[in-house]
Parts: sequence; structure tokens; C-alpha cells
Amino acid sequence: MVGLVQAYLRATSFVGFWPVDQFLVVYFVSVPFHIMSFPYFYHFQLLYVLAKFQILALLSGKTVPFHRRVITTSHRVGFDSMDYNFHMNNGTYCRIADYGRAALLLPVVLGAARRNGWKVANGGVTMVFRRELMVGSAYTATTRVRSFDDKWFVLEHKFISGGRVVAIGVCRMVIKERSGRTLPPVKALEILYPGTRHIASPDEASARLGALADALVAAPVAAGGPTLGQHHQ
Repeated sequence: MVGLVQAYLRATSFVGFWPVDQFLVVYFVSVPFHIMSFPYFYHFQLLYVLAKFQILALLSGKTVPFHRRVITTSHRVGFDSMDYNFHMNNGTYCRIADYGRAALLLPVVLGAARRNGWKVANGGVTMVFRRELMVGSAYTATTRVRSFDDKWFVLEHKFISGGRVVAIGVCRMVIKERSGRTLPPVKALEILYPGTRHIASPDEASARLGALADALVAAPVAAGGPTLGQHHQ
């Protein structure tokens, strides 16, 4: 493998700027710092997050409706997550948000969605950045349902570092029946959790994702953000 790399480098103009041996040393030393770029790392980390929260749910012995759960994951900005400003790049925010959404919705997907032939689809994400996350910074990402209307569930992804909100993501999710028709959130919740009353949010979430994200960003961390919809038992 090393021989192939050396042959390739010698055949390119890159050799004129950096000796092959020095390049190989730097390359292999830097590999451990770019673990998140390894093939299938995304999938392995996703499976880890899903397994972790499923095990925690089983150990707790409680069934918490998914729209009342809060998924919190902890991370640190790696070298392969940075942009040219040494900040965490935009794509990493969306990747981390994927983990939270998957863990939040897994009970639905494994349960009623599988039995009834539902499909849960992502209808769009809006991300608002308040502060940068530098390489090496530790941060947490929380995911929860913040609102819903007659079509969309609206999820909040909040990124916090050092006690401050650094970014807010707002995502809208829809449930489709086997026929392809949209299953209204209130009806879905009635099927998922019989006997529970739910008051739909008045927010026009599907049309106001950007404004909703701005409102969430303006909210103080300690308060946990505004309650944009009411969900009562």
C-alpha cells in the first residue's frame, strides 16, 4: 500500500513541493485525528447512539412518548469536522442532528410505523449559527419535539457549549401512511398513545421554519427555550 502511494506521489507535481517520505509521515500520523472520515464511521456511530438510548429506555422501565423525550448526546469537534476557519463545519451540525432524530424516532419506527406501514420523512432543516465551535471544543446536542400543526412535527436541535447556545436547528418531520397520504400528528399521537389528549400547536411550523429558528436562538439556555406548542395529558 505504501509503495502504491509513493508511486502515485512521484508521478504528480506534488512531489516537487513536499518530499514523499515526509508527506507519508505526516499523513499516517494525522490519520487517527480523522477517525470520523473513516468508511462507515457514520453508520457505526449512529448504531451506537440508537443502541444506547434503547438500552437506557429498557433499564428505566418507563415508556415516554417520543414527543416528550429529550435526546442529549455529547461530542467534541475533531480535525476532520473543521472548515478553513478551524470551526466545526456546517455538515457536521446536520450529521449530529441525524443522530438525535434517529434516537428520538426509533421507538415509533420499530413500533407503530412498522406495523402500519408508515414512513417517517424529513421535510427540511433550518440551521441558525450564533457562535463558532473551535477544534477540540466539547459540546452537547439536544433533540426534542417543539411543536406540531396539522401536517408537520417540528423538532429542535440545540447545540450547547460552555453553557451557551452556539447553534439551533429546526427540522420538520412528516408521517406518511402506506397509501402515501399524510397522517396528521394529532391522529398519529392518538394511535401511538391511546387515551392521551393532545392539543395541536397553533404555530404555522411548516411555513415559518426560519422565524421559529430565530425565536429559539433568542431564548436563554437556562430556560430551555420557548414552549412553542402545548402537549397535555
